[in-house]
Amino acid sequence: MNRTPYISLFCMLLTGFSLSAQHDTTVLAPHTVTGRNVYDISGYHTTTVDSLHMHYAVGETLGELLQTVTPSAVRDYGTGQLSTVGIRGGAAEHTQITWNGFRINQAMNGQTDLSLLSAGLFNAIHLETGAGSLIHGSGAFGGLLALSSRIDTSQLPYYSGSYERGSFSKEVSRILLFNTAKRFFLKTTLFQDKALNDYEYYSRLLATPSCEKRANAYYATGGVMQQAVYQTGKRSAIEVLLWHQETDKGIPRPVHLPQDDGQSQSDKMMKLFVNGNHYSNKNRFAWRAGYQNNRMRFLDERYRIDAKHNAQNIQTALSLDGQKGALDFRLGIDYEYQFVRSSEYQGEKERHVLSLYATGNIKLHERFYMFAVARNEISEAYGCHFLPSIGAGFFIDKHKQHILRLSGIKNHKVPTLNDIYWEPGGNSALIPENGLSGELDYKGTVLLKKRTKATMQTAAYYQDISQRITWMPDGTGI
Repeated sequence: MNRTPYISLFCMLLTGFSLSAQHDTTVLAPHTVTGRNVYDISGYHTTTVDSLHMHYAVGETLGELLQTVTPSAVRDYGTGQLSTVGIRGGAAEHTQITWNGFRINQAMNGQTDLSLLSAGLFNAIHLETGAGSLIHGSGAFGGLLALSSRIDTSQLPYYSGSYERGSFSKEVSRILLFNTAKRFFLKTTLFQDKALNDYEYYSRLLATPSCEKRANAYYATGGVMQQAVYQTGKRSAIEVLLWHQETDKGIPRPVHLPQDDGQSQSDKMMKLFVNGNHYSNKNRFAWRAGYQNNRMRFLDERYRIDAKHNAQNIQTALSLDGQKGALDFRLGIDYEYQFVRSSEYQGEKERHVLSLYATGNIKLHERFYMFAVARNEISEAYGCHFLPSIGAGFFIDKHKQHILRLSGIKNHKVPTLNDIYWEPGGNSALIPENGLSGELDYKGTVLLKKRTKATMQTAAYYQDISQRITWMPDGTGI
């Protein structure tokens, strides 16, 4: 038995550096896929996180990465604590977050805690605004954060690992294994991130100022991400994604209050997604199905609070991409089921949402394109809503290095389950938020040298949200 890989992994964890190895395998013949880039010819305004930033952010959370390299507002309450993202003045629930095409916003509050997501788990991150966000669903008034962990089937088998250690007992470790066998590709990622956060600070709570140590600010998270791709034919494949993660953390008091160990929170998350693609000459048929289960428990010893929440989500979707002359189109249908059991609700709550949508992308002139999306969303509580968007792109120069784009969208967002059922504060009479927005966008590329270019992108936008839902503190300040 060859023990070299196991010895290498053990040494790698001790010494704290990254390494990789490759083994002999069968190399498949390369194939070239061509097509028009929807970002460049539509009303999208897209920010792509550079792969170099992602390479050096393996030990950071997704929130820490976004606040340094994207024009988004990340609300961060400290290392290991709640972190959310807002785009263009929108709240966290106005930002849709997807992972490999699946929506992962929490069913109860419509948000995603970025402190629970390690930046090292993803190989592509896109921040999208404008009319294009409607393709992935309603409610993204601010925009869409698209995360991807796709398998690169052109790679040879390899394994790698990393270990980082920092101040206040912070440790970050990751092991990645990738293997292939004919048409089967398997990628496994094990990860862990923890810290005590017991830093010292100057306190003025007492008559005599003193140096205090931060208490109850610890966190520990870890899990596994398993990805598998099986090529069922020359033009078809099935992908299975499994993501399991558990987190425990203390919730510290503000520094101007006496420190104690009174509050803690534990999160358990499991996501299982399956999707398939089949390609013909000019068409692509895709399907996907997914299940998510999020469990959270909040404890406060001082006020004797023991809150337990279980939010589950099922998603299914079918889509057909095709081409007819100068027109590229997509027809799709998706269904989502949400189920929540919470100690803060009266009984179990659920929601069904069915959506039909169509997109069209047409080349009217060598330098002029138009793009449109129409979505019809149906729910048992709020009826049927028709949501359109339209965009256009015009290349200013004949070399297509400078483009001017215009887009507009009508959108809406139904109240979250917390907005309706949380006690106290929920209101069953709430109606959906409505939004209108428009954007004028410019993107230009200048070739500085033979292999060097500079790209600039800027946008002006208008956004109007009516019937906005806002939580306000009651007489107790909660």
